[in-house]
Amino acid sequence: MNKKGFTLVELIAVVAILAILALLGIPKILDVINNTKIAAAKSNCEGYVKAFEDKLIDDQFDGPVPKDGVYYTKDINLDKNAKGEMPSDGWMYVVNGTVKKAEFKFGNYIVEYNGTNGNVSKTKTKVAPYNE
Repeated sequence: MNKKGFTLVELIAVVAILAILALLGIPKILDVINNTKIAAAKSNCEGYVKAFEDKLIDDQFDGPVPKDGVYYTKDINLDKNAKGEMPSDGWMYVVNGTVKKAEFKFGNYIVEYNGTNGNVSKTKTKVAPYNE
């Protein structure tokens, strides 16, 4: 008699192999997703700072020179200037129309900006108050 099909042992072996592949692959996929979110938070930070500096330049032509000091994201309106996600919380320290230091919250990530680029903090959960 010629029976076609798979035996139970063959099916269990295939399921076991697929489970092993899933166990090896899922952490790598999750790392890629997390790294992408971190890169997006950094990019959003740098874009937000650039848009704010552009706004300061535009404001100089419309009126008095902006003051140096700390600006909080809740007080800033960058409708047309900023692209990407807007921070839910944060501040920027400005000197001569340039952001020297900043800290923002984008989603679950805190991004610290040092005047040239952003660095995502893996230990912070809230934006720290401005401190020189």
